[in-house]
Amino acid sequence: YHNLEPNDWLEYGVADPNYKNLSRFFMEAQTRLRLGGFILLGFSPFYGDSSELEKIIAKSPFQTVEKDSLTKQDITWDVTKLRN
Repeated sequence: YHNLEPNDWLEYGVADPNYKNLSRFFMEAQTRLRLGGFILLGFSPFYGDSSELEKIIAKSPFQTVEKDSLTKQDITWDVTKLRN
């Protein structure tokens, strides 16, 4: 949830106000990936803001190379593979 302030450390697993941590991840991930490595990202537009995610990816050094969707219990999850 990108507009939810976490109440405790457990909620930080699903709450990321203004996508601060997700943005940081995309800026730092390149230094942690092996040559030829990739990011596999699961994201639900039901819980998050897809347009904000796309802006974060566009500012990062990564490109989407594959994308698929999966629906479970009426919630759609986008799975994206990214490489730099």
